[in-house]
Amino acid sequence: MLKFFDVRGIRSGDIDDVIIASVVPQVMFAINNAMKKYLGKVALIVGEDCSVPIKNNYRIKKEVGVDRLVNAFCAHKTYKRPLIVVDFGTAITFDVVSKEGEYEGVKSLRCEASQG
Repeated sequence: MLKFFDVRGIRSGDIDDVIIASVVPQVMFAINNAMKKYLGKVALIVGEDCSVPIKNNYRIKKEVGVDRLVNAFCAHKTYKRPLIVVDFGTAITFDVVSKEGEYEGVKSLRCEASQG
């Protein structure tokens, strides 16, 4: 991990804090342990240690992962207008944010590699 920082010209001492927003518990555990080992930092876990300051208007709120709320919040803070956030992760997700900065909804497309 430190090599990753070195290649990009980032010194580990320049990192003040670590925040993890993930819906994959195994990833959170591994990343948090790496932060402790390599940076001497205990990460804040979004959803456990802190919350995302965005109003969630989605019909079934528990279906929206904190990772998607963080994306929506940061996108609105950056662009300050209504938008659609597209995330290319395990699934391609589309998240709608209103002009007021409220989370409106989601759409997911699962992509699977074709055989043959």
